[in-house]
Amino acid sequence: MPGPATIDVLIPVRDGAPFLAQAIESALAQTLPPTRVIVVDDGSEDDSAAIAESFGTPVTALREPPRGAAAALNAGLAESRAPLVAFLDADDLWLPQRLELQAAVLARDPAVGIVFGHLTEFIDGDVRGVEARTEPTPGVLKSTVLVRRATLDAVGHFDASYSVIDFAEWHARSHTAGVVELVVPEVVARRRVHGANVTLRRRETLNAEYLRLARAAVARRRAPAQA
Repeated sequence: MPGPATIDVLIPVRDGAPFLAQAIESALAQTLPPTRVIVVDDGSEDDSAAIAESFGTPVTALREPPRGAAAALNAGLAESRAPLVAFLDADDLWLPQRLELQAAVLARDPAVGIVFGHLTEFIDGDVRGVEARTEPTPGVLKSTVLVRRATLDAVGHFDASYSVIDFAEWHARSHTAGVVELVVPEVVARRRVHGANVTLRRRETLNAEYLRLARAAVARRRAPAQA
């Protein structure tokens, strides 16, 4: 019988002090405990790095200059050694069986490289004009993904030229590479909606980057025909 899965958790953060401790606690409280929680501070001006450091072992806190979420993720991957990697946004929370459920999928089927799960959302604070998705929804995003390190190495690092949709761009490349993925039916994460979410604050940049990503996808599809 194989032993328990070895999993590193990567949490990129910039100025996430109000939420970071709860995120770390939800990672440490897993029924299948991670090998390490690696928090990469992306040049925060608040106490985020100190909060991560206050947990001691098994949290590894890295202080990096402010280069963006993709660069922070890449720094975390350089530190990670586990064969499975999970990501958690610093303002989100995991349900306790998140890693156990998804690691079981990868253990059963070596052909699967990526596992996602469902999520719900909750409002934190006075957020106007935005509704939380309280019903379980398939969540194809960082906070719900468990991925094989071999898959990460094959698809490549996160593209730091994308400042908002870094994970979506990586996921698009995984599709092009033919990586097999599954979505478990269980809710594995809770996404916090608090008004300072990057996708809310930087809507114009978000739209521009998705347009750029769509054009890149078209270019990739045309490339074989033009070769």
